[in-house]
Amino acid sequence: MSAAANSITGMTGSASSDDEVLPSRPAKEALKEIVAVSTIGLVVVLVLTAFPLGDDRVYRVMGLAPEAGAAVLEHIGWAFGVYIPVLLGFYAIVIGGQLVADPATASRTRRVLGVVAEAMAGALVPALALILFACVADPPQAGALFVIVPVAGVMFFLAIQLGGFIVFERALLLASAERSRDSAKELLDALRPRSRKPVWLVVVVNALAGGLLGTLTALAIDPPTGSVLALFGLYALFSFVLSFANAHGLYAFRTSQDRTSKVMAWVFPMTLFLVGLLLSTQMFFTSGPAAGTSMLVILTFSAASTLWRRKRTPRFLLNWTIQGAATGYAAKSVVAIYAANVRKVRELSQLQDAHEPADWRARVTAALAAFRGVARPGAA
Repeated sequence: MSAAANSITGMTGSASSDDEVLPSRPAKEALKEIVAVSTIGLVVVLVLTAFPLGDDRVYRVMGLAPEAGAAVLEHIGWAFGVYIPVLLGFYAIVIGGQLVADPATASRTRRVLGVVAEAMAGALVPALALILFACVADPPQAGALFVIVPVAGVMFFLAIQLGGFIVFERALLLASAERSRDSAKELLDALRPRSRKPVWLVVVVNALAGGLLGTLTALAIDPPTGSVLALFGLYALFSFVLSFANAHGLYAFRTSQDRTSKVMAWVFPMTLFLVGLLLSTQMFFTSGPAAGTSMLVILTFSAASTLWRRKRTPRFLLNWTIQGAATGYAAKSVVAIYAANVRKVRELSQLQDAHEPADWRARVTAALAAFRGVARPGAA
C-alpha cells in the first residue's frame, strides 16, 4: 500500500517537474498576435463606418461610434458570459489533454485552441473600443467600465495564456527549417546577376535622375514661369515614391517562396503606377502637355529601371538599376535566412524529444529507466 502510494507520488512529481510536458512560449508573442487581430478588426470597423459617407466622414464617424458603442453595451454582458466559460473550457482541455491524449494530438489541440482564443480576444477589441466611445460621449454610462474592464482583463489573460501554448514540436520545427533552408538555397541560385551598390543609394540616384528627366522634358516643351528648382524637387519626389515602391515590390517578389506572395508583391507598385498614369493623363489636359509628358517620362524611366533584364547587362547598368539593387538586397536577406535555417536545423538535429527516443532500443532503455526511477521510492 505504501509502495503503491510512493510510486504514484513519484510519477506525479516526475511529471510535474518535466518542462517538456506542457511546452509554452513567451506571453509577448501571443500578445503581438492578439494586437494584430485587434488592429485588423479596428480597421474593418472604421472602413465600414466611413465607407458610405461623403466629405464629412470624420464628423459622421465620431457621431456614429458612440451610438454603435451604446448598442454594443447592451449585449456585452452575454458576450462575456459566453467568452469566459469558453476560454476556461479551452484551458481545461489543454491541461487535461496531456492526460488523455498522445503527445501529437495534445500538441495539435493546444495549437488549435490557442489560435481560436487569440482570434476571439482580438475580435472583441473593436466592440470594447466602441463602448469606450459611448462612455466618453455619455459619461453616466462610464460606470459600466468598472465591470467591463476587470472581465476583459480576465478574458485577455486567458487568451494570452492559451496563445502561449501555440508551440510546434521538434519534428515539425525541423521539417519547416529544412524546407526554408532548401527554398532559400534555390532562391539564392536564381539571384546571381545583381547590383553591388546599396539599395538606398540606387533608389536616391534613380529619384534624382527621374526628377532631372522630368524637369528637362518640361523645359523642352514649355519652360515654366515659376522656380525650376521647385519643379525639379516635385518631380524628384514623385520619382522617389515610384522607385521606393518598385524596389520594395521587387524585393518581395525575389524573396517570395509561393505564387500567391509573388502576385501580391506587385499589387502596390502596379497600383501606384496606374495612379501615376491617370495623374499624368489628367495633368496633360488640365496643366498642359509639359506637365503630363514630364510625368509620363518619369513613369517610363522608373518602369525601365525596375524591369531591366539582369542577364547580359553591363555591370554599370546592373549596379544602378532598381532591378539590380533590389535583387542584391534580396540576395542578402536570402543569405541571412539560409544561414539562420542551417543553424536551426543543426541545433534541432542535435536535440532529442524526451518522449520520443531515436529508435526502439532507446525507447526500451528510456522506459526501463523510467520504471526504475518510479519503483525505487516504493521499494524504499
